[in-house]
Amino acid sequence: MLIDKGLRTSHPDSKVRAIASSLILAALSRIKDPLRKRHIIRFLLDSGLNARPGMMINLSEAGLDGAYLIKIDLHGINLSSTKLQNALLAGADLRVANLHKADLDNAELRGG
Repeated sequence: MLIDKGLRTSHPDSKVRAIASSLILAALSRIKDPLRKRHIIRFLLDSGLNARPGMMINLSEAGLDGAYLIKIDLHGINLSSTKLQNALLAGADLRVANLHKADLDNAELRGG
């Protein structure tokens, strides 16, 4: 999708973005391994899919429960209604991140 379907240059309301977001959200909800969840988020960030501006992949309502996200740059990312229970977020950059209605029950947010 990234290359063949032009995901990076797609319009915000395009089908390719909707499909990519759905696939990412489905994968995150099925994966239980905290490090694998981190690898998916790292891929989105490193590939520019969640770089500002643009935020091509919407992580709102993502299943990031238990994810290992220590010291990861989540600056400005939409995490509204995201499941972050028991997630390790110590030292993560959450400036301007949208955490509205995010489930942060037992999440580790300080230190790093």
